[in-house]
Amino acid sequence: MMISEPAARRRTGRSPWAVQLLARTIRGVVVLVVLCALCTLPRVARAQAGSSSPKAQARALFKQGNQLFKRGMYLDALTSYRRARTLYPSFKIDLNIGATLDAMGRRTEAASYFERFLIQSSSAPPAIIAAARSRLDELRKRLASVKLSSLVDGATVIVDGKATGKTPLELPIYLEPGGHALRLEHAGHTPITRQLALTAGQHQSVDLSPRPQSAAPGAPDGSRSVTDPAAAAEREARARARQQAQVEASQRRRRSRTIWAYSTLGLGLALAASAGVLYGVGGSQGADAHQAYSEATDPVEIERRYEEVEAARSKLVAGHVLVGLAAASLGASVYLFLTRPEASLDGTASKMTLLPGPQGALVSYQGRF
Repeated sequence: MMISEPAARRRTGRSPWAVQLLARTIRGVVVLVVLCALCTLPRVARAQAGSSSPKAQARALFKQGNQLFKRGMYLDALTSYRRARTLYPSFKIDLNIGATLDAMGRRTEAASYFERFLIQSSSAPPAIIAAARSRLDELRKRLASVKLSSLVDGATVIVDGKATGKTPLELPIYLEPGGHALRLEHAGHTPITRQLALTAGQHQSVDLSPRPQSAAPGAPDGSRSVTDPAAAAEREARARARQQAQVEASQRRRRSRTIWAYSTLGLGLALAASAGVLYGVGGSQGADAHQAYSEATDPVEIERRYEEVEAARSKLVAGHVLVGLAAASLGASVYLFLTRPEASLDGTASKMTLLPGPQGALVSYQGRF
């Protein structure tokens, strides 16, 4: 009697088909997991290495400073903020330093940091900018300031015997009302001093330049105006426009990368769910068909049961394919999430917090930077 091919296969004594398919499935899943791990581990390793980067250390110090500020430990908070700013300068840190100095009663220093924040904060939320400007306006009513311009760059600016920076100074010098001595010193130049008598709310410009030591005696004083307000305003506007363009470009790249990341994540989950359905249906049908195939004796019945077994096997093979596609999609999603640009320079997920201070509520950043 001739024996059909399915019947001959059934009598060869091979391992049950379900065991073979299970082993193949396990091997395939292991290979896919290893491939995904190999694709994502370099990025994860770089991210972990970045946790010790200056920016990561600055972020940790920034958060520490926020906690200390909330507990009223202003001096410790100021130390943390300044260490963070040394590692990674950020206008958000400038704002919190200004708020801390304000809480400590160091008004002139606080006004300088609020001024610095407002110059650089074009990407900050409007509410935070408005709060910082309001507080600076209050301080300006009680303080005086000097906007210094000089022909000599790199000259040391000394106020009341204390060095405060080098020319050209970007920010005005905030001072308490009263008499002050403003002095400029530079190597190879004769120092020049100007005595100032300032009242609260007085904000003036001073043009001061030390003369070269080779200049003849009686030469005219080097003090003359070199600042063109229109040109300075134009340069500042261009700088702000460039910074705003950089922020917007970074945000567009982040949004695009986020959309793709969520899309591939959704696709991967859908493929994984479909694979699960195929595995469930194929496994259930295959088990029944294989049992009936093993018990069949009639050649026609054997042929029919064999076809059912192969149909179930096809569903499991399709499940294998979907698992591979799902793993690739999920791996791509992880990669897209990990390679997104930072939130801003830093600035989307920032939030404003009002903290108590000696002169009322103080605005403070609590977000990433």
